[in-house]
Amino acid sequence: MKKINECLNDSFEHKYILPFFWQHGDDHALLAEELDAIESCGIKEFCAESRIHDDFCREKWWEDFGYLLAEAERRDMKVWLLDDKQFPTGYANHYIEEHKELRKKLILTCYRDIISDGAEMALIPPDEVRNNLSSCISMRAYCRCENDGRILEDVSYDLSSDIRNNLIYCKLPEGYYRVHYVYETDKSVKEKINYIDMLSEESCRAMIYAVYEPHFEHFGKYFGRTFKGFFSDEPSFGNEVASYQSKLGKEDMPIPWSDALPDIIADNAGITKERVLELLPALWHEIKGGTALIRQYYMDAVTKLYQKNFTELLGNWCREHSVMYIGHVIEDMNTHQRLGYGSGHYFRATGAQDMAGIDVVLHQILPGFTDSEHTLPVCGKIGAAEFFEYMLAKLCISQAQLTPAMKGRAMCEIFGAYGWAEGVPTMKRLADSMLVNGINRFVPHAFDTHYPNPDCPPHFYIRGKNPQFPYFIRLMQYMQRASHLLDGGTHEADIALFYNAEGEWSGGKNMLTQHPAKILTRCHVDFEIVWEDIVCRGHSENNTAVIGNKKFRMLILPYAEYLPEKLLHAINCFAENGVPVLFVGGKPKYTCEGFEARPLLMACRIITEEELADEVKKYSLTRIKTDGDYPLIRYYSYRNTEGRVWMFKNDNIFSTADLYVDLGTHGELRLYDCWNNKLYIPETNENSVRIRLG
Repeated sequence: MKKINECLNDSFEHKYILPFFWQHGDDHALLAEELDAIESCGIKEFCAESRIHDDFCREKWWEDFGYLLAEAERRDMKVWLLDDKQFPTGYANHYIEEHKELRKKLILTCYRDIISDGAEMALIPPDEVRNNLSSCISMRAYCRCENDGRILEDVSYDLSSDIRNNLIYCKLPEGYYRVHYVYETDKSVKEKINYIDMLSEESCRAMIYAVYEPHFEHFGKYFGRTFKGFFSDEPSFGNEVASYQSKLGKEDMPIPWSDALPDIIADNAGITKERVLELLPALWHEIKGGTALIRQYYMDAVTKLYQKNFTELLGNWCREHSVMYIGHVIEDMNTHQRLGYGSGHYFRATGAQDMAGIDVVLHQILPGFTDSEHTLPVCGKIGAAEFFEYMLAKLCISQAQLTPAMKGRAMCEIFGAYGWAEGVPTMKRLADSMLVNGINRFVPHAFDTHYPNPDCPPHFYIRGKNPQFPYFIRLMQYMQRASHLLDGGTHEADIALFYNAEGEWSGGKNMLTQHPAKILTRCHVDFEIVWEDIVCRGHSENNTAVIGNKKFRMLILPYAEYLPEKLLHAINCFAENGVPVLFVGGKPKYTCEGFEARPLLMACRIITEEELADEVKKYSLTRIKTDGDYPLIRYYSYRNTEGRVWMFKNDNIFSTADLYVDLGTHGELRLYDCWNNKLYIPETNENSVRIRLG
């Protein structure tokens, strides 16, 4: 009851909410007025939003940010900083513009079809490479089908040995060929020319040179005291914009590159460097016997380089300077496991942060849309409720729970860019959608002194002009209390659901993780999402899978036509040692390395999507039981040193739910009305408690 009493008496540390506070270079008296408004909400932390300050990292910025730090210290508040001048994080305060050698490298392919009669011929390279043949990483001729251009077999001929006067001389056996030229370029998309290179540690260090170290030099005395840390906002590979579909196999997409990649891929895949170069065109086009191999090990390599060069670099620097490193990547529509706007692999990209992070902005979640697509002002203008309702928050809480250094801290940037039609009732529903998934840190977007400001409203106080601000205060108090109850313990989940990035990377048919996530959620079976790195390090213990720091009673994998061989061995090992391992929709056909997969998975089972709900119930994996069918009732089960906490939410906006829930416990129960901060003795019926949700 300690935490409940702390909530009832408002006697806990208000560390759960850190709103963005936009900095325009305002008069300091105006900043103080806005800080008064922030404090009036019971908020004791804020994150300075730097991108709209014209003089970031110049004299006026040092003056303004110095004032914020001094004033926060006087008020016993904590300060965070959004870590770049330009959105998204990765421009390093324009450092790359001055150091063009740090621009990211990319590769592209172009190709020409030819016929050989067996005699020697001279090829004229395409315009893209003719005047700079030294930029070509690979020039090869592949046997192709006469009728449709498919590469018929995994046989190719290196054309790089005889180049004279910008002509390529060769002698090929008689037949039809497709000649692929893979060449290096720094001609990135316009918006990301001067953006850091995630595959280069030195390029990523630009963030430290241009932003982190200057702030330590000016304000080192506040680090670890008043200054809490840095916030990275949506960094990415940046090889493409205006698309959530930046997957390998996409025609004409420039792809991140490093000179070290061929050796890294060769070592990890167990092939020669020459074989890697031979397979490079398969990053865009199918090559029989090589597509899954090269795509899997390319994505594996670049996502690990992102993790090492960017997130670990910044995270380690922060911890060495006694501050924290937080933020989030773009998760929208499964971009979290892709290139372009994405970071390739959510868990690798955020694993070295001190909190897991996501955002809910731009109408990504519209309360009531639990099944269908709906409009939102982003790429494609359509959002899939299945992802945002059943997958997004689970990425965050799974990272927070399975990464011990994060200590369960799961953060969501929330409310931003919904527009002025987003009132406090909608904000409450959005907050509840996150809380019922275990999110326990929030970055509301945003406090701003300027009105009207068309940039990403709503804004919360705006010098007293927001008539709903008194109710916003109550919302913040509610979110602080709820977050306090969901902090410092362990999420109770018996199922490990596999993060199917590798299934998509390899280019074969695959099922998105959100499909089984929705099924499990709607039959009241909770889960955490696990990924290859920790699955392969896991082991079995008493018919459970020990993955990360948790034990799971079942492992579920969405269908993938190809998966890496080492992963399949690890999965089957769990099954052979008594852990139920279920593939939804079918087992993989092949390993990414090209071998038949089924012999490696003899102990695993196949179920259909339609069978999944009944199957998990057979194993008694539902931690609650309701007195009827309530697929739109959401819950979260959490254990701390004092006992267990359940949060319930009704996703049905048309009807009230009045139900009895068996929580599987015989202990003393209390019903906490977190909004009104009141505690009740609930109505019970044998082992069930009555819950009424509007």
